Amino acid sequence: MKLSAALIVGLFISAFGVGCSNQPTVVGGGTPPGGPTLAPDVTVISATPGDTSAVVGTIDPGMCVGPTHIMEFNNLHIIIRPKSSPTTVTYSQTQTLFWSSVVTQVGGGHFPNTGADMYDPSCYYDPLSQRWFLAQNDNEGGGGIYIAVSATSDPTGTWRGFVDNPPQINDLEPLVSADRNGMYLCAFDGTGSVPTGAQFCDAFPIADMQWSGAGYPLTSHLNRLSGFQIASRIAADTNASKSSSAYFVVIGRSGGAQNCANAPSPCTWGWLYSLGQWSGTTASIVGGTNQALSSSMQWYSPPSSGGVAQPGAGNEVRVAESHTCGNAYATNASSSFFIACGEGISSTHMGVFWAQINPTTPTVIQSGMLAPVDGNSNPIDAIFPAVAVDGSGNAAITYTGVSSTIYPSTYATVHLSSDTLGMFRTPAQIYPGTTSYTANNPANWGVYGASAVDPLDGTLWGYNQVGLSAPNLTTGIVHFSVSGP
Repeated sequence: MKLSAALIVGLFISAFGVGCSNQPTVVGGGTPPGGPTLAPDVTVISATPGDTSAVVGTIDPGMCVGPTHIMEFNNLHIIIRPKSSPTTVTYSQTQTLFWSSVVTQVGGGHFPNTGADMYDPSCYYDPLSQRWFLAQNDNEGGGGIYIAVSATSDPTGTWRGFVDNPPQINDLEPLVSADRNGMYLCAFDGTGSVPTGAQFCDAFPIADMQWSGAGYPLTSHLNRLSGFQIASRIAADTNASKSSSAYFVVIGRSGGAQNCANAPSPCTWGWLYSLGQWSGTTASIVGGTNQALSSSMQWYSPPSSGGVAQPGAGNEVRVAESHTCGNAYATNASSSFFIACGEGISSTHMGVFWAQINPTTPTVIQSGMLAPVDGNSNPIDAIFPAVAVDGSGNAAITYTGVSSTIYPSTYATVHLSSDTLGMFRTPAQIYPGTTSYTANNPANWGVYGASAVDPLDGTLWGYNQVGLSAPNLTTGIVHFSVSGP
């Protein structure tokens, strides 16, 4: 996200108002009220330094994982690595030069090489269509949202793309996902200049994206779904048996102001969802439009400096926009999906709100608040989380954890499908940081984190910012598995 975007962080203080009467369980280093904390069952397969070249500016880390490759996609670069050797770089290019090399739908030209003002990268590998999807907004000259689609499951091959022209062009923050029936792009205005009900999601038939030969992705069946709230996204769904008429799920926030920093602190928000459905090449919202999933959610503005502590006097990590949700992920979105979002646990510390939701009932299957602490029960701020769900229904959340005594590090916490409802297991540090980032204060930490399920074996990947260089914003790629009783 651009540095000028709204500063919003939050606190979830009450249970969901639909289908769930229990208060969210707080999971940390101690015993949560919902039951005993289980030992972490996370095995790190590999931990690899990612992009390390960003200085001062936000890096906005994004990642997706295919059958043979890992892709880093951030504000500076697109980097492709073989999964068999994550330290090896197969392809590395600045994002502007990548976009200028992608052949576009109109006239066989290319995206313009616009230069510096491109932000908010989003990528997703769809194992069902075996395509990689990339989206990024171009803030220069009303460029709209650039979308690129790979020809095959090999991201080092040919890409083609098109421009999605939204109703408003201003810090759009696109989020891309897919299921068996469609490819989806949701975007919202991060500056607060667009009303909260004016966010949109575009739905494209998945067959229109599966171009080959001299063809292009087709946009003639674009379905613009509008009227959503900020931070909307459509759940990624890897269910291969999903019917052509099964629901897809739009999840988003409600609230009277986009920027809680400009409203009384705390200010109250809620979660909403809508159900979409395909009929041939037409997608429409058919139920649950802006249905409230929580009765209230309170957001606390960050400290006046906009950051939380790192080791070292005066060093802080910027948490503006850490209210964002890394993604909404499902193995069968028509029955349930998970979300994980950065939220304030107080006016000074950040945690993770998470939920598993059955949208068709509607029922909140379980929800909770992750409030990590260290061995001395001191808070660890959890920022920019992302969630992924494997084929067995096991969910994993990765995030950057940081405190006055812990360098920015990647943590993972899991909920196995066999675990007690309402809790995630004790977070495990899976990529330790080695230094604080000190190029500026507060450190301009990127807005996102990423996690993904390996489409071949169901193991998990996380991509978060880690403190590995004091003058540089650095990232870490972690491949891990989960297990338990």
